[in-house]
Amino acid sequence: MKLEDLKDYKLVWADEFDGNELDKSKWVLHPMMGRAKRPDGSLVYDLSDDEKVIKVEDSLLKLNVYFDYYRNTFVGPISPSTRDSMSFKYGYVEMRARVPYSHGSWASFWTLGRDALNQDKTLPYFSEFDIFEINGQLHCAVANLHKWHRAPEFKYEGRPNNDSFEHSIVVGKGSPENRWARIHPEDPTGFNTYGFLWTPEKVEIFLNGIMYAHFDIVTDYGRPSGMAGFHDPQFLIMNNYLLVDNARQARPVHVHATPADVETQVPYEIDYIRLYQKEGEGELNIN
Repeated sequence: MKLEDLKDYKLVWADEFDGNELDKSKWVLHPMMGRAKRPDGSLVYDLSDDEKVIKVEDSLLKLNVYFDYYRNTFVGPISPSTRDSMSFKYGYVEMRARVPYSHGSWASFWTLGRDALNQDKTLPYFSEFDIFEINGQLHCAVANLHKWHRAPEFKYEGRPNNDSFEHSIVVGKGSPENRWARIHPEDPTGFNTYGFLWTPEKVEIFLNGIMYAHFDIVTDYGRPSGMAGFHDPQFLIMNNYLLVDNARQARPVHVHATPADVETQVPYEIDYIRLYQKEGEGELNIN
């Protein structure tokens, strides 16, 4: 996706991160990904808003992680999001960033409908668009879409009800061996451009102008509750999280981050985030 392909779109919201601190009129720090504890109750992963893990510097938003040897705990940034300041329906979002493609990394850029400004709270589920997740892989970005239903009202594929959110996955264009769409950047250590095109009919996700995921958001894909949630306003979220033992959605032990991993991991550095919309299509909600 190139800007010349968006001739009918106009820039309606952006952050170039040119100041000396995070713009609180655009971003709120909210723990979208939680702290994690070991079986003995001690923290294995903690969240912070300290400048050591989140700061604006050199016209970049820098999200870092480190290992606190004194507390025997990984520390990462609380997630910056537009939950309380901006939501949108349809448009093209572009981020230019250097992302930590490294062992144990769960860096991501995504959107969520839950608690978004002007969200339709009558829907039986809320939606999530994953523009990319790293999932501990050294050279691979993964895109995905989710429905999230709250148990116990909803039984997911015959599983027992519980107190958590259950979800289903929209299958997109991706490698045949799995349900996720993925791409390998030519230079995973440098800055790359990530794009998210959302229209009334489809979602397309890009890396450096190359589409690597396509999702039909009109046709119900065989799971209950229809597709209305994928047409509900969304807010933007950035995470620089880690895959660690006993963490939320922890992966097998061999992909868990180690203290040595975070000592060599590059920060998640965001140059800009821009939102373009087509006149007369969708909505933009600013608080």
